[in-house]
Amino acid sequence: MSSLMHTVADGVRAALAAGSFSLAVTPALNYETEMLLEGLTSLRCDVVPAAAQFESEDRGSARYTFGIDVGLRKKFAAADAGTGGVVSQTAIAALIELLEEMNEYLANSANRRFSGTYADAVWQGSEIRYLWIPAHLRQNHQYTGVFRATYLVDVDE
Repeated sequence: MSSLMHTVADGVRAALAAGSFSLAVTPALNYETEMLLEGLTSLRCDVVPAAAQFESEDRGSARYTFGIDVGLRKKFAAADAGTGGVVSQTAIAALIELLEEMNEYLANSANRRFSGTYADAVWQGSEIRYLWIPAHLRQNHQYTGVFRATYLVDVDE
């Protein structure tokens, strides 16, 4: 049996896996977010349970608000870097566009609600936390972008 938060994060992963985006991507549920991407030049999409709030409601019910982070990462090969070892703006812009597409996909009314093991999860909003992280790009030739989708889950205690 998995936790409610894990179930919601897996629901986000499944929703994104069913989507169609400008770049091919396979979302994976992941708790290890500090992995080194040395040698990995394919695009990586991690869905990460990231935050939780709990409120006890009247008459034996409870409300959870879960923040689920969706991160895109790609380590650019030396061939992707142009003059002076700088990654092309076109390559970076394509990944930023993908991050925005995935965020908008979850916000779309057809994708806002999904049923989990315990209860329905309902999308409440999202925040693009990092369109890209300049230090990762500069130091590691790695694109990293993250958005957090927030879901509300009402459960009976």
